Amino acid sequence: MYHNNHTWVGEDPRDDLMQGSGALAIFILGVILLILFFKIRKSKHWANLLVLWLAHHGLIQYLPQLSSVPVDRRSGTGQAITYLQLGETVDYLIRLC
Repeated sequence: MYHNNHTWVGEDPRDDLMQGSGALAIFILGVILLILFFKIRKSKHWANLLVLWLAHHGLIQYLPQLSSVPVDRRSGTGQAITYLQLGETVDYLIRLC
């Protein structure tokens, strides 16, 4: 069963930072797979399409998590951004887009 409890409070001050680590991992994986795709794009192998598909999903799944930060600071990514004191910077960058 999937349970995403963002109201969980631990004793370590870095707990808020760890709440957003999943979104960051998705983004990093998407970027790595996109770089890999550009290195193998001339290949005619079916894995080329798979790598592009996975890169697409990694980047697309990250965008809603980042764009929801100004709306809900209690989300996992919002907690990590708040911990890093990047809230105003992220809000400004999202408004630019």
